[in-house]
Amino acid sequence: MKFLKDIYIRFLSNFNYPYISKELLKDLPVRLVGLLIAIEPLIDMARTLVNVSDSMITGLISSKLMGELNLDVYNSKIKIEG
Repeated sequence: MKFLKDIYIRFLSNFNYPYISKELLKDLPVRLVGLLIAIEPLIDMARTLVNVSDSMITGLISSKLMGELNLDVYNSKIKIEG
């Protein structure tokens, strides 16, 4: 079990998590480390969703403020097949 904990500490050390310190990771129970490994992909997906949504909203607001938003195109029912 210590092996899993060491892997998780190294995994999180590769990313910039300002709210998680290495000292905190060393004191985590081994079972909790397994749970964190299991839910980290879900947390990452949520982070990505928020970043993509923010980027789309920022583009929309910017184009509206600059007067370049074409509301006919924005509100059209055209489906893009891919």
